[in-house]
Amino acid sequence: MQKRRFISTFSDCVTKLASEFNTVLVLCNYVPFESISRCGFSMLNSWEAVTVSEAETILLGQAIGKILRPGDAVLLRGDLGSGKTRLAKGIVSIAARVAIDDVVSPTYTLINRFEGEFPVYHADLYRIESNQVDEIGLEEPLGSGGALIVEWAEKILDLGGESLRVFIYYTEEEDLRKVVFEWTDKSAWATRLPSVIDEWERRNPSVGATNFVMEQ
Repeated sequence: MQKRRFISTFSDCVTKLASEFNTVLVLCNYVPFESISRCGFSMLNSWEAVTVSEAETILLGQAIGKILRPGDAVLLRGDLGSGKTRLAKGIVSIAARVAIDDVVSPTYTLINRFEGEFPVYHADLYRIESNQVDEIGLEEPLGSGGALIVEWAEKILDLGGESLRVFIYYTEEEDLRKVVFEWTDKSAWATRLPSVIDEWERRNPSVGATNFVMEQ
């Protein structure tokens, strides 16, 4: 009990400082979540998955595609060849109900549109500069009832708190990839992703979810 009271007091102090100095903070998992909620903060959730092949990266994308909804944005970041397109193939093929081979990176067209129960847009920002992104109107698909998947999303600041941010990393093993998902607890992803996480962790129990604190 004494440890819990101390950490709760620490949490209150830190969140008060964050409010006064307008900073983004990361706190350890041991800070009680109720203290954070009282201070008006939202939680930034993070989940790490591991894929061992291109085919498995596509499968992970398909798991996300099953829960994709109109208004969603999935922002993919990673080095060249890390697996962004494979993940996008999985997401779009399931969400738009098209063949995996029909989903290719729109490197030259910038945005491809797929018709399913709702429009799914697949954007690739590889060949444009950050200061040119506004010219292609990435917000329009979201405002028209569509969902948006963006490769090379590091070229944009953000599309709002509802975005699912995905970071894909190389590892020491040639075909193995570390895929990190981030979303806020106040976004719609917070209610949909647990089912994906549970299913994936049953297949690979070595992965897990962590929680951090970010400014609202």
